[in-house]
Amino acid sequence: MSNEFVSQHAPQSQIRTIALNSGNSHRELLQHIDDGFCVIELMFDEEGQAVDYRFVEVNNSFESHTGLQDALGKRMLQLVPNLDGSWARLYGEVALTGKAARFESYAPAMARWFEVSASRFGEAHLRRVAIIFKDTTKRKAAEEERSLAHKRVTEILESMGDSFLALDKDWSITLVNSRHERTSALLRSETLGRKLWDIWPEAADPASKYWTEYHRCRDERVPVRFTEYYAPLNLWSDVRAYPSPDGGITVFFRDISEEKRALSLLKRQADFEKQLIGIVSHDLRNPVSVILLGATALLRGAGLAERQTKNLVRIQAAAERAGRMIRDLLDFTQARLAGGIPIQCQPMNLNEIVQSVVDEVEATHVGREVIFIKAFDGQGQWDADRLSQAVQNLVTNALKYSPQDTPVKLETFGEPDFCKLSVHNYGPAIPENQLLGIFEPLQRGISEIDKSGRSIGLGLYIVKQIVSSHGGTISVDSTRDVGTRFTIRLPRSQI
Repeated sequence: MSNEFVSQHAPQSQIRTIALNSGNSHRELLQHIDDGFCVIELMFDEEGQAVDYRFVEVNNSFESHTGLQDALGKRMLQLVPNLDGSWARLYGEVALTGKAARFESYAPAMARWFEVSASRFGEAHLRRVAIIFKDTTKRKAAEEERSLAHKRVTEILESMGDSFLALDKDWSITLVNSRHERTSALLRSETLGRKLWDIWPEAADPASKYWTEYHRCRDERVPVRFTEYYAPLNLWSDVRAYPSPDGGITVFFRDISEEKRALSLLKRQADFEKQLIGIVSHDLRNPVSVILLGATALLRGAGLAERQTKNLVRIQAAAERAGRMIRDLLDFTQARLAGGIPIQCQPMNLNEIVQSVVDEVEATHVGREVIFIKAFDGQGQWDADRLSQAVQNLVTNALKYSPQDTPVKLETFGEPDFCKLSVHNYGPAIPENQLLGIFEPLQRGISEIDKSGRSIGLGLYIVKQIVSSHGGTISVDSTRDVGTRFTIRLPRSQI
């Protein structure tokens, strides 16, 4: 074989041929190859078992692959005393039978992996073997690291709640997890190696987001996210796709069918609620207004008998109560469906609003004491009508849920940027299980007291919505010893 056919990267079969020819020019070439090369002479015991070997020739790369220095002429067990005897036995078999061996094995005594090609060298009686080898420790370590990394990734993918699949640049499926098998109702063996569009042809529709977004992810190398419905599986999916280093994409998707159905049901319920409350509120307001106007007009007339007057007063009170309920229903509808109660803020005096409410409730609750303490100037920017509605609701509740012989106390406090209003009554404590949801809609007061059924449980909800629309907060404290106190905190100016 001429020199031009031999290089530092020559196949081991060619190198082995050179070694067997053992010409000086060929041997000179072996000194300069990247792989390690040596010729060993086997030593056998009395039973004919190979037990050691001596190095009769080594090349320049021998030391870098083995870590053994000055090996020429020395025995292997001299250099590595605790070397596993299987190495000598294997080489002995090659020397005795002439059958070449090629293998990769680990030498614990040397802490190295070797890829080895061994052939008999010379006549059989010489018991010599030529070995071409390389240290593959780093490669094996890298393979092990890749294997561990792959195992970790696989474990993560298998533990995920999302379905996963990996696609190469030609849309062939290269990896899926078990969640994907359950979601798609297809085994891995039915998907791996196949084209995505062949398995799910409906997704290949150019109008489908699966088609457009997957192509955008692959071609533009950008992550994408979308929600799409896949009719054959009756499946709504939340899909995220990312470009992968090999030119393909990785896809994660979550089955959101139940969420979609639940949202659809909630929307239908909300639409029904909106229509029902809206119709009831608007359609009732007009006849109630007519009844109230009629009763008021009749009460202003002369010549009514006492019984007639009492009946008209009852009608008037009932109409006013119905009007308040209708207003609460309208406010509730607006707060729930429009995201809050709208307000129109102007400079005003909170103390004046509170005093006006106090005067009104005292006129309608004869004999009850309402104390109002002003501790700041009352100036700020708020919606006077809405704040009056909130304060009236709190004061009316305080009177309703406290003993007749106890006062209701209101106080206003001022801070540089905020003010506070508290409404305190000395009635029984609100049970803890009711405190948690006291500002939720359709909650009523203490059952032992609120026996009339005149409340529909929207008052405190609307109060909170009014306060929130002003950027404020409302809290409640209620104990048996001190009674119940609602505290509103409002910014003094609206930004």
